[in-house]
Amino acid sequence: MMKKMILAAASILVCAFLTAPAADAKPIELSFSSTTYETHPVNVNALTPFMKIIEKVTDGKVECTFYNPGTMCPANEIVPNTAKGVLDYGLSGLAQTAGRYPLWGVLDLPLLFNSAAHVAVVAEKLYEEFPEMQKELGDFKPVNMGGSAPFVFITTFPINKLEDLQGKKIGFAIGSAVPVMSALGASPVVMPATDLYMGLQRGMIDGVIFPIPSMSSFKLQEVAKNLTIVPVMAGTSFGMFNKQSWEGLPEDARKAIEPYLGLRAAISFTNCTDAFIPIETAKLEAAGVKVNVLPPEEVARWAEKVSPLYEKWIADMEAKGHPQARAVYERCRALATEYTPEKIEELKKSVEPFNNPIN
Repeated sequence: MMKKMILAAASILVCAFLTAPAADAKPIELSFSSTTYETHPVNVNALTPFMKIIEKVTDGKVECTFYNPGTMCPANEIVPNTAKGVLDYGLSGLAQTAGRYPLWGVLDLPLLFNSAAHVAVVAEKLYEEFPEMQKELGDFKPVNMGGSAPFVFITTFPINKLEDLQGKKIGFAIGSAVPVMSALGASPVVMPATDLYMGLQRGMIDGVIFPIPSMSSFKLQEVAKNLTIVPVMAGTSFGMFNKQSWEGLPEDARKAIEPYLGLRAAISFTNCTDAFIPIETAKLEAAGVKVNVLPPEEVARWAEKVSPLYEKWIADMEAKGHPQARAVYERCRALATEYTPEKIEELKKSVEPFNNPIN
């Protein structure tokens, strides 16, 4: 009898050992990176809070580590390295990988968007509505789809009308701006963002198109004193998980993280970008930069100049085997028109951001 009791107790202990979670089970580690350093306002105010949320809602089963650009991979290779799984999450622009996400290039077309949130809302809708655009992002689990703040002019000369731009050498770091500057009558000069200051200082270029929130960090206000507000173009700024990294998380972890993705994440991230526009504009003004907001009738003249680029984009896409290009463009244009600044503000009220407002 005693022998049977001992055997039964031993059996219970073995079962308990097999079914209980291992005390030394290690958390799943996820790597995060973006094109900017950890001290950048978007990383401080959006990405870091998002990483902490993941750790909290998964009860520590997942640990998140941020790697500055150049650590895991160069800043301009974050998108392809996230697709390959070198990074578990990357925050960057799709333009890094020219031609790989062709239909998403619709968001790079000029004079369509007036804020990062504007891009985000349209991008979310396009992703919902077009399976072809979902397929292009098949390597990823989208987290926060959004855009940069609009690229505007900071120049060594004042711009009041389109004619003031004619023949001027305008520098920028994004190749997609070349046809835009050409259409507007400027002379486009592509150079790394880190060389723009020197280009202005040495007279190699007469001005730059750049997002306002990043201008002072590159000290452009020291060598150019005219800021002209016309939303030339925006571009993407997407945060995405590598699909295999996402699907490799336990189901309960994915379910806990899901409520923080999509529009909620997009608004949380773009709130940071857009909130810094007035803050940084004030810094530029304090440094002696004159700010000029072009009136709507003048902006309409610029829009007319770049309008042939829309049809060219459609034709190029169709020639490359994308028959949906016209439908994508027309829907993008309709959404951009529908979501006025007032409507976006109303939409924001229905979405609870996971970060605090920036003052």
